[in-house]
Amino acid sequence: MVADSFDRRRYLQRALDVYRRVLVGDADSVAVLVKLAALSEQLGDDVEAHATWGRIVDLLLRRRPLTVSVKKEDDED
Repeated sequence: MVADSFDRRRYLQRALDVYRRVLVGDADSVAVLVKLAALSEQLGDDVEAHATWGRIVDLLLRRRPLTVSVKKEDDED
């Protein structure tokens, strides 16, 4: 991916911009959001990093329930 190439070469702002554009096509991509959050941290944008990490947590929590409901069996007399 182009953004990975920019990231490896330390063109962090360019990589961030590319990841933002990728999100337009796949807004719920956790992998891209993680890259975006990490780059935001590296660039010192704590507000965006915090918001992005929060979005990641929300997406992951929506994928799986935190609890599993167990059907209680009827007691036989």
